[in-house]
Amino acid sequence: MWKANVHAPMFLIQEIDWQYNDEIFYRSDNGQGGIPKVIYTTQDAAYAECKRLNAEQLKRNPDMPCGYEHDGTYPTVKEFYEVVEVELGG
Repeated sequence: MWKANVHAPMFLIQEIDWQYNDEIFYRSDNGQGGIPKVIYTTQDAAYAECKRLNAEQLKRNPDMPCGYEHDGTYPTVKEFYEVVEVELGG
């Protein structure tokens, strides 16, 4: 009988939990990390899908300010999703 190696690393794509404070967007400090979306067994597949999701979201939201620069400009959000390596099993 075949058994899965539950201790093998998996690659979770999570949506970054951006919050808004009436001026800028900032990464949530809630300790949760992000909102889980999908998990992959290979790192390459996870990063490829993450890149696709970020590009898609950036087209919809190209001007989300996320902080202040010393020159008074506002950088914009470039990442909406990220890959996190996780290990499943007990």
